[in-house]
Amino acid sequence: SHLVTWMKEQVAMAAVSMPKDEWLSFEPDALARKILLDADEYSERARVRGGLLHDAMEQYAVDGSLPENPETLNLMGPALDWWDSNVEKVYYTEETFVGDGYAGRVDLVALLKNGKIYIVDFKTRKRGNPTTKAEKAIGCGKFGKYIEDVYQLAAYRGAVNAEGIGVGGCANLLIDSSNPTPVEFREYGWKELDRMYCAWCFKVADWSLSKDYRPDVPEESVGLVSELIGMAYDRYDLVA
Repeated sequence: SHLVTWMKEQVAMAAVSMPKDEWLSFEPDALARKILLDADEYSERARVRGGLLHDAMEQYAVDGSLPENPETLNLMGPALDWWDSNVEKVYYTEETFVGDGYAGRVDLVALLKNGKIYIVDFKTRKRGNPTTKAEKAIGCGKFGKYIEDVYQLAAYRGAVNAEGIGVGGCANLLIDSSNPTPVEFREYGWKELDRMYCAWCFKVADWSLSKDYRPDVPEESVGLVSELIGMAYDRYDLVA
């Protein structure tokens, strides 16, 4: 799984970062414990670094201010280049939108220079190791792909659309939290977003039933969910 892979990476980084003389100074069991402790410290530093970078991007979207931390500013460089080349007008930053039975805080709703309004969710991550010839030439691999990313954006789109905003696209802006490598603007197709929004509606309904949470739901919302369920059965050949 992605989690197991990530845990292995943290342990490996802690191990290779340890000086040779330290390796020789520990008994095997003590060395293993030392590596695990260092892995925890390494992952905590990475988490903090990614959090600072994410917060800095949000603040830049609000008022154009830059972070004082030089490491964070350096890592932001490629994202700032993308911003200047693509963002035409900011409508919302860190705004909470309410859907049917749920709410979510959206990083950015903006008009891009392609003429479409996008929901953009910032993701700070470490790139994978380069594997192809092209990746090795630039010294970095790809960002990981997680189903939760598109799931989250599908729910955001449902909530933002409920406010009457004509969303033209949904994307993650993937920012390297370890090195100032080029960002990736990862846009998702409507079919994939529709499928995930259907799944999200089922999830919200299941949670509501399990918690006996039954708010007053507008008739148009009931109709929308019913329509989405019908779409899911028709599009994906499901059988009732």
